[in-house]
Amino acid sequence: MKSRLMVYLKGLLFFIFLIVLPVILSGKSTHPVVKGLAISIAIIFILHLIFRRLTSMKSYFNHRLNFFSTGERYVVPTDIPSDILVDKLGEVAEQAGFRVLEKDRESGLVFAITGTSFVSWGENIYITVRDTGGRSEFEFSSVCFFQLFDWGKNRRNYERFITEFEKSLII
Repeated sequence: MKSRLMVYLKGLLFFIFLIVLPVILSGKSTHPVVKGLAISIAIIFILHLIFRRLTSMKSYFNHRLNFFSTGERYVVPTDIPSDILVDKLGEVAEQAGFRVLEKDRESGLVFAITGTSFVSWGENIYITVRDTGGRSEFEFSSVCFFQLFDWGKNRRNYERFITEFEKSLII
């Protein structure tokens, strides 16, 4: 559950972004602090574009204190062995319409992305498989890239993925 402070800070950041951007683009002389803030936000956006496709940035994008992205996590237990599950989840991710960038059996990670849409700059999808003593589970994490609110997109990604996963289990 998101804390009220986090929602407040994200709203404040979004408000600042909406105010600062038109001021910078207007061409009128502006206060150096306002210009600095706008430039800082632009630099952070560009860095997010660069780092978005790196699996090593998973902890950054999933961190609860990351103000520039929002995400949801779901843990799903299953009876499928973890060594088979990684390949299965990669196939399911592709069937769900995600673009799989990396599938690593050793670390148990499937990394996929979605494209830009009207309500989103795109999402990073991290699926991590863990062996839990005879059983296995996977954590599905959908993170909106450089967004303060996800507009239900992360939940829809999970629902679309789970629907495809359940369809793939039917013989």
